[in-house]
Amino acid sequence: MLTDIETNDIFYKKLKYVYLEMPKFKKEVDELESHFEKWMYVLKNLKRLDKIPDSLQERIFERMFSL
Repeated sequence: MLTDIETNDIFYKKLKYVYLEMPKFKKEVDELESHFEKWMYVLKNLKRLDKIPDSLQERIFERMFSL
């Protein structure tokens, strides 16, 4: 959230920054436990995936790969 540097008071609660460091995500497809981890895996490996891995056979990923 955006905060004042000196007082640490939040001055705008509706905006938050989240940084995803893709190189630090090291899990393999068989280690994925949550939807967040599945998305991280897909986004990190998108350019080398030519089909949906078996463990990602969910409607949302099927739709993404069909585009």
